[in-house]
This record gives sequence, C-alpha cells and structure tokens, in this order.
Amino acid sequence: MRRHLAALLPAHLVPSSFVLVDRLPLTAHGKIDRTALAPPAVRRCTPQTRRDTTGPGRERDVAELVATVLGLAEVAPDDDFADLGATSLDMIRIQAAVTARWGTRLAAADLMDARTVRRLAALLDRTRNGARGAGTAPPGAARAPGHPLPAVRTVKGGFK
Repeated sequence: MRRHLAALLPAHLVPSSFVLVDRLPLTAHGKIDRTALAPPAVRRCTPQTRRDTTGPGRERDVAELVATVLGLAEVAPDDDFADLGATSLDMIRIQAAVTARWGTRLAAADLMDARTVRRLAALLDRTRNGARGAGTAPPGAARAPGHPLPAVRTVKGGFK
C-alpha cells in the first residue's frame, strides 16, 4: 500500500501507518466515530529492529538529534521519520534543532524530502560544503534577537 501511494503522492502525504479494522465504528448519527478508533501502533527502533547505527560522524550526530526530538532511544540511518511517528510539528522541531546545532536553516520542503538520518546528514553536508545561500544562516543568526524594526509613518504619509 505504501509503495503504491508513494508513487502517486508527495512523500509528506503518504500515511505513516495503516490500521486494518473489520469495520469502522459509527456514531448514533451514522458518522465515523473517530474517538472509538484504536490509535495506530507506531514502530519504535528497538534492539530487535535496530540496524547499523555506526555511520560517519555527521550521521551519528543527526541520529542522536532526531532520537532526542522524537523521544526515542535511537534512530537507525534509514528509518523514515514518519514511520517512527514524527508529525509535522516534530519535523519543525527537527528543523529548529538543526538550525540551533549547526546554524543551517533548512527549507521545510528539503527536510520533508530528507526524512531519514542518512539523507538529512547528506543534505547538511551538501549545504555546509557549498557556498552560503538561502539555506544557510549567516554566522550568529541563530543567536540574533528577533525584534522587528518599527515602521514609522512620516508626515507626508511615507514610511521610514
């Protein structure tokens, strides 16, 4: 099912889990009773499912960062973040953690395309090794205060 949907949909729209049920529970009004549905079982990286986690230094650092954000003991290099239960809010947290740790500001679309430790580490390496562009914060930007400049209207109606 996942492969079929992945061929038709963007990666961020492919469901992270599927739950098979005999029938959908209904409310008294005949609508699907979402509160009566069992939550999906999320696969967590355990010693039984653990694969090689000893990659290059950047992969190891990214794996630790993602595991911390998702509240997991560890994340393998090829685990898809969505399969581990990451929500869009978790992806924003990963994005913020990457910026705080390495000063690299990733576009949300790039992060959604790089949803494994291995791909995210490679993206960070490409971004860090290339010329500083829209995806990389200038030095000190992650620590800069976020105070906007006030716009002051002049007597003639313009702005200063």
